Formats: sequence, structure tokens, C-alpha cells
Amino acid sequence: MLLKRVFTLVELVVVLAIIMVVAGIVALSFRGESDSVTINNAALELEAFIAMVRYRAAESGRDFVVKFQADGKSLIASPDYSKEELEKFALENVSETESHTWKVTDKCQLTTASGMERDMHNDDAAEVLRFFPDGGGSSVHSLVMKCGKLTKIVKISFLTGNISIVDGDGEDEEGVEKSFPEGFDGVPLQ
Repeated sequence: MLLKRVFTLVELVVVLAIIMVVAGIVALSFRGESDSVTINNAALELEAFIAMVRYRAAESGRDFVVKFQADGKSLIASPDYSKEELEKFALENVSETESHTWKVTDKCQLTTASGMERDMHNDDAAEVLRFFPDGGGSSVHSLVMKCGKLTKIVKISFLTGNISIVDGDGEDEEGVEKSFPEGFDGVPLQ
């Protein structure tokens, strides 16, 4: 005797639900991250990078400098070597000194609040942050990260070296720079 197999309504509903869930997952993977998720992830990565540099300064017992690259996509942190140390490295053919690099995602743009990168050439790098062995730090320039219409502003507090990343609130870049203590002109103390 030959039995004919028929699908029940419950089986059809379950199969359709599975197909819809899989289609939703596939559609989300093609859509990509939103600007909000992208900038928040980039801000967390930048905060972790800056915290690591601060830790390296305290651990090594020497200043660490974070330099903004003219490409607008990366920061490089390295110990603040003296001219004598750099000359010694050159004489000893030491080509690699300790440095750490952080790159912003391609969807975002990194600038300084003062706009100093407009005067930089392709291979230039300029100091934006400095961390001291005692854990303190200074900020020569605030960093501004933009992704789509969203903005994050990165600041290092004077003396304590605490990192603060806040949402941009539509202020123009001059307004961001004016948030520094009165009398600060963006030039580090010598």
C-alpha cells in the first residue's frame, strides 16, 4: 500500500519562519554597520589605544608622544627620544624603535579641532597628545572623529591624563577649541 505524504499547516509555518529568519540575517549582513555603530566602535578602539599608550609611558618611565599623521587616518605613539638617543640608534643601525599605530576605519575621518592638518604635507606628523611617566598627560590638540553626520571629540584632561570622548553637538570646530581652559593657546608648555 502506497501512503501519500502531505505537509501539515504547522510544518509549513515552521519552514516559512526559518526561511524568514535566514533572509533577515542575510539582508542585515549586506546592509553593513550604521554610522552610529561604526563611530562608537572606532571611539572605543581609540580610547583603548590611548589608554595603552598612557600605560606604556608609566611602565617605561618616559614620556610617550602621540602624533597625528597627515593622512588623517592614523595616530602613531612612541617614546619621546632625545636627539642624542636618536643619533645613537642611527650609529648602531637600530632601525626599529618602539612605536604603536592606530588607524581609524575607512568610514570615518579623523581631524584636529584646530584644523592643523590643513597645513601638513603627506609625510608630516604632528604631536597631539603626550603622556608622562606619572600617568599625567597633556593635549596639544583635541581630536575630532566624524562618521557620516555623527561626531566624537577626544580630549585628554590636563595633569591627570584622563581620556574623555564626547559626542559632538553641532558646535563648530572653533567652539570645540574654546572649551580648553582660559589662556591655553594650543602650544604645549616647555
